[in-house]
Amino acid sequence: MKRAFAALICFAAIASFGASATVDCAKRYTEEGVFSVCPPTGWELRSIMGVKYKLFIEAEKDGASANINFIEESFDGSLKDYVDLNLKALPNAFDDFKLIKREKFSSKNVKGERLVIENTQFGLALRQTLYIFELKGSTKMVIACTATAPRSAAYVSIFEDMINSFQKL
Repeated sequence: MKRAFAALICFAAIASFGASATVDCAKRYTEEGVFSVCPPTGWELRSIMGVKYKLFIEAEKDGASANINFIEESFDGSLKDYVDLNLKALPNAFDDFKLIKREKFSSKNVKGERLVIENTQFGLALRQTLYIFELKGSTKMVIACTATAPRSAAYVSIFEDMINSFQKL
């Protein structure tokens, strides 16, 4: 569990320097029987070898792109225990890991915990918003939304609009 969660965060390290999109529900991304969600307008849907779900990625600007990744893991404990265990593991994945905020969140269709973290990857200072919730039974889902720390404020509404469009199937 710890490795998959940390790997997701490392993979989400590709970040961006600009934002102007809102979600585009006309291009809803659906994983049959699992979930559907609206991507940010103009962002590309991309498959990555070894990653179960496609990710949304913004066009590259100044050598980096904001992105949204999806990962699920099986964990028999509570959501709180899942988040607690991963918060203990994340500082080991990053020398400069910093928890900015941990809070409950509720969107139109899902509720859980939201973590806002900062770290440096590939020489970029990143701010990541992690939406963590129960998908089905013991299956937990993490949606990792990543942007560079200096530009992260420009992405808050995009990430919130995306999570509000999320639907369990």
